[in-house]
Amino acid sequence: MPPKSISGDSSVAGGTAGSDATSSRTAISSLKDPAGKWKQASNDLKDLQEITQRIRKNTQMYTDMEEAIKEHSKTRGILNEKMTELLEKEARISDLENNVTQMFDEFEARYKKWNNEALEFKRRSDREKTRTETAHQREVESMQTQLKSFREKVTILNTGIDQAKKDADFARRQNENNKHQMREWYGYLSQLKDMDLDALGVKLEGFFQRYFLVIYNNFYVELPDLVLKDIASFTQLTTKLPKKHRFSPTNSSAAKLMRVAAAVHIFAAELHATVFRPRYFLESIEDSLAMEQIMDRHLGIGCRESNIIRAVLLSDHQTEDEESVIADVARIASEHVHEQLRPLLRDDSMTFKTGLEQLFQEATKLWLEMQHSNEVIETHIEDSPNPSSEFDWHDVPIFGDVAQGQQIIPSEYLCLFPRFQVFGYGKAVHRGYVLWYDQEAVRTTHQELLSEGKTRNRRSAGGNPAGTAGWGAPLVTDNKTGAVASPQASPNSRKGFFLDAETTLSHGRTNN
Repeated sequence: MPPKSISGDSSVAGGTAGSDATSSRTAISSLKDPAGKWKQASNDLKDLQEITQRIRKNTQMYTDMEEAIKEHSKTRGILNEKMTELLEKEARISDLENNVTQMFDEFEARYKKWNNEALEFKRRSDREKTRTETAHQREVESMQTQLKSFREKVTILNTGIDQAKKDADFARRQNENNKHQMREWYGYLSQLKDMDLDALGVKLEGFFQRYFLVIYNNFYVELPDLVLKDIASFTQLTTKLPKKHRFSPTNSSAAKLMRVAAAVHIFAAELHATVFRPRYFLESIEDSLAMEQIMDRHLGIGCRESNIIRAVLLSDHQTEDEESVIADVARIASEHVHEQLRPLLRDDSMTFKTGLEQLFQEATKLWLEMQHSNEVIETHIEDSPNPSSEFDWHDVPIFGDVAQGQQIIPSEYLCLFPRFQVFGYGKAVHRGYVLWYDQEAVRTTHQELLSEGKTRNRRSAGGNPAGTAGWGAPLVTDNKTGAVASPQASPNSRKGFFLDAETTLSHGRTNN
């Protein structure tokens, strides 16, 4: 409580103490009077009650004052704490204000920096925006150009698609036509038959034996001296041969066999040139050969496609056309061979010509039959081939065996019958016949040539000058080989009078 109130209470308490002293004196004086005693006692009791009431009242007041003093002290302590805390907070506030001021300054600096950066960024943004807009504009223009081009391409593509649909429809129709055509062409393949190659080889061997016998019967004969002395006839025969195959103009067995060999070779060469050739076009061998080359170059002979073309071409052959071709080929070929061999025929050359024509007819029929084979059969009759070791060549007995210990040179021979084989596989159907250099008949006629040459040299020593044509012309001996060179029959003759004796006879049949 306030001090003022406390002072007032003290004065009241003092007044009360004075009254109590007075009452005490009155009580003492009243003890002397009993009536007064009770009255005094009553008054004292009242006074005591009043005092008690006052004490009670002041006691509460004093208690409140003590409590107020304690509360004041406590409040002052709290106030002091609050003042201390306030000072601390003021210091903190001052620090915070300083920090805020510093932060504000820093913020202003950063703001200025950020503002400058924002301005720079805005300038860059404006430049980038301008550049981007320009690039975008160019890109838009480019895209518009591309879009225009794409639309044009789409238009062209749509046109192409429409055309492709039309082409596809046409291709489907064409494919159906092609399928129909292919079915028709495959039907032609039924005309190509599988041939028994072994049986075909037997047929070829039989044909060779027949035509060899015909020629043998007409040329292994004694020729009159008038024919033997006809140099032109012998020279004409030798010029038809691929090499100089010399034989003596005598009637010895070896000379007659060599005349047979020369005639057989000419017959075989004619077979190969005019009969054993493709006949896809009956009227022209040249066109048939050209067609075969085309098929070989673009398809390959023997494949299914070329077989279809062969079958289609052969399907056009009519029986009457084939018969006409057979007759024409046989007639022309027989006339050609007969013309070459006629000077050396002894008699009845027309009978020989008729026999030749029949042989050529048989050969042509056999070849046309081979053309209808699934496997393409080809023939070879080279001047100087190089047969490999797999060709099993056998001597033709009629010309004699090869000398004991003599080595056959593969490139020195005269072909008497073509070699037949399956195209592309090398499988031989008939290996043909050849006359080797070292067979007995050739060696014998070679010795006859040497003896004949020496005799003529002695006879012509005082007659014809050396090097002139005719029987009196001297023979020239090769210093390297010892062979005798033939005299020239005429300035236009490229080959000598005698057939080259450096050849022997052999054959190569299939050994299936």
